[in-house]
Amino acid sequence: MLIQSLVILLYPALLFGDSMWTEETARENAFRNISYTIDVSQYPRVDPDYEDNMQALINGRAMVSNRYVTLNPVPPIAYVVSIVNDKGNQEKTMFYRDDGHLLSIRLFSAPDYPRIATFYCVDEQCKEGNKLYSRGQLSGVAFHVTRRESFLFNPSGECIAHVEFP
Repeated sequence: MLIQSLVILLYPALLFGDSMWTEETARENAFRNISYTIDVSQYPRVDPDYEDNMQALINGRAMVSNRYVTLNPVPPIAYVVSIVNDKGNQEKTMFYRDDGHLLSIRLFSAPDYPRIATFYCVDEQCKEGNKLYSRGQLSGVAFHVTRRESFLFNPSGECIAHVEFP
């Protein structure tokens, strides 16, 4: 009876209430088995779909085949290409300069939530915040609890932000 009462009382909080994730539990999950470097030679240094992606941006189309192409208003990144699976979830995201050269990449640990997103510098040098990162080096980590909640960390594990969208 006590358990049933607790379930009934807590049910709205379980559905709509605060996250069960804390900064510490998110950090533990985000940095478990993380790679601090990647082999960037496995990624093309220039966008292989540059012409198609530019046409999509000019024509105002976001979806092209298996990817979303969007403009990014903050230099040096000019546009972003997100590869999506058949459920519409991102599998990886590439950040390009306006000439099509790859700057950085975001890789996802799983197609569904919760999942980890790791950011790596692919260009010779990338700047995140006030720090410079070298080619292949981890530049950030995000723990995506749901589509609407994420924790963002720098490579040393410091929480930069906890974002919750309504």
